[in-house]
Amino acid sequence: METTQKEKFVRVSDSDRLKLAAKASEVFKEEASILMAHLPLGGIENLATKQELELGFAQIRLEMAKGFQRQTTTLLTIMVAVNSVMFAGLKWG
Repeated sequence: METTQKEKFVRVSDSDRLKLAAKASEVFKEEASILMAHLPLGGIENLATKQELELGFAQIRLEMAKGFQRQTTTLLTIMVAVNSVMFAGLKWG
């Protein structure tokens, strides 16, 4: 495992994970696979923070709102056009 002054967390290599899995198998036997399954692949730095998730969800909500606005505008335009044609047909038809 290697760390630097700039990193908050320890970087875990594949060889480190294999060593941990071997030691966990010695100590925990069959339960070692449960422990190893809950460790993040690629290390802790690949986990999303709450702030990152909230930002991602906010961006998705913004995109959805823009899409709904475009869709509503399009539907209203079509409804006005259809009503205009219908009333013109009733008036001159």
